[in-house]
Amino acid sequence: MTERLAGLGGQARTVTEAVAVLDEPVSEELIAEVAALSAEQVSAGLVEALRAAVLDEPAPARYAFRRETARQVAYRRIPGPTRSALHRRAVEALRAREPQPLARIAAHTRALGDRNAWPQAAEAAAEQAVEQGDTAAAGSLLRELLAEADLTPSAGDGPPGRSPDSPRTPPTTPPAPRCWPTSSPTPGCRSPTAARSG
Repeated sequence: MTERLAGLGGQARTVTEAVAVLDEPVSEELIAEVAALSAEQVSAGLVEALRAAVLDEPAPARYAFRRETARQVAYRRIPGPTRSALHRRAVEALRAREPQPLARIAAHTRALGDRNAWPQAAEAAAEQAVEQGDTAAAGSLLRELLAEADLTPSAGDGPPGRSPDSPRTPPTTPPAPRCWPTSSPTPGCRSPTAARSG
């Protein structure tokens, strides 16, 4: 796969990078928005990538990598600044969809390393998943939120190099995460009923 990717021309390489970042079967229109290419350039790039057996057409007019391992190889080859630009354009393009695919938006936000925006995006995606009856996806997002919270330094730890004599900010108790009905219990959350009775 590495040799096939290396042999692609400029337009085909840009197309495959966009498809690798989008991480799902996508249309030519979405590829064009994320890759910042014209429709003609995307079409030419797709033809080359398809003929090179780098991309496949798993559904009519939807394009993706033949295997997940191939997508991962292509994704790792994308330079960091290029990868970030692709994720940002993916967020912008997906936000223009109706309804917005909030889980995909949250995934791209997290890939950008935006730790301020990601929790809000993930919580909104979990709410949307519950509304759509996908409790498994909602539970997965909530577990990711809890895991991220566990990795966040507490407010009382202070920055590295703080003097032992300097005053410390008292640690604050984070609010209990909201609960949604899921197929498995989410540790650490309390139900809306418990919140009202407390």
